[in-house]
Amino acid sequence: MVGGERKIVWNDTARQFLKDTVTYIRKSSPQNADKVKSGILLAVRKLRLHPEIHPADKYKANNAEAKFRAFEKFSLRVSYFVAEQEIRIVRIRHAKQLPESY
Repeated sequence: MVGGERKIVWNDTARQFLKDTVTYIRKSSPQNADKVKSGILLAVRKLRLHPEIHPADKYKANNAEAKFRAFEKFSLRVSYFVAEQEIRIVRIRHAKQLPESY
């Protein structure tokens, strides 16, 4: 790690969900679509230096060590895994969907 920064790695499903969500929002409001996309990406970039800033993911089974964490922004719930040298974005779901353990 350079200067304590971890690499951000996106799960393909999480990346696609964000892309599809932004595309859907763009149909009615290009400005809001840009706001959501840039807001989520900025929040994810901040994890590089401070991955423990958000609480442990309460929907992750067997998460005693709190390696899986989550946050909500713009009604999107971003779940991520904290590893030694990387932060892995594992999934994004709309916060109003029924909770789903994983």
